[in-house]
Amino acid sequence: MAFPTESILEPMLLDQYHLNEDENVFLSARLVSPEYPADRPLHILPSAVMVLGPRVKGSLFVDFWEDQDAKYHLGYVAFEIGEQFINYLTHRFHGPYVNRGFPFLAISLVQNVTGWSRRLIGLNELPNW
Repeated sequence: MAFPTESILEPMLLDQYHLNEDENVFLSARLVSPEYPADRPLHILPSAVMVLGPRVKGSLFVDFWEDQDAKYHLGYVAFEIGEQFINYLTHRFHGPYVNRGFPFLAISLVQNVTGWSRRLIGLNELPNW
């Protein structure tokens, strides 16, 4: 279930994260905004730092994948990005990946991508916060 990209020359960017000795997940991030519609999102390397400037607004999705080819989608975390805030919206994970703390990993990645300059809101919606 790979998401569409603008062209084959601009593929989805994936980062590998080690959960333990023999378990990895792969993450991708995509921004949907007026400049980057849903059918052509801006793909962001999740480990990038300060790539979204203070004026960037839109919906940011952090997707979790089982494999580096992005064929098996484990789930996602969705955020709304404003000029002064990051709003946690929701998350969905499947099977054994539920309750693994992935929303918290996504929160830290989104803060890195936006440069830690925005206030984080919406966390009361997270279960077990």
